[in-house]
Amino acid sequence: MTIMAHKTTKEDFDLFVSVSKKEIKRLGLTDWKIWHQHDIDTKFKEACALCVTSYEDKQAAIQLNTVWEEKPTKDAIRYYAIHETLELLLADFSYHAENRQTSPDELNAARHALIQRLINASY
Repeated sequence: MTIMAHKTTKEDFDLFVSVSKKEIKRLGLTDWKIWHQHDIDTKFKEACALCVTSYEDKQAAIQLNTVWEEKPTKDAIRYYAIHETLELLLADFSYHAENRQTSPDELNAARHALIQRLINASY
């Protein structure tokens, strides 16, 4: 069986960036240096989108892959923009949870920073 490849367009990418930037602002993720990319990631080519972070540098790339197995829809583009932005929201917590040298105080601080961002986004 042949899998059909569908390409995302500049219009898709513009929507992806617009939705992502809106969520970045709403969630208060403005302390991160963020790039949006429209590219194929050969390591994660089956992913529609991804978020790659460098926690120590507070830098992130939020990427829309150029090739999807399914035909891209506006709803799917919006979904992935929000999904990848939420991956960034969890970056602090994920970093500390994965780091075996993280102290309970550091994990608690990351958890409370996430809670505060969600509270700020609610008002």
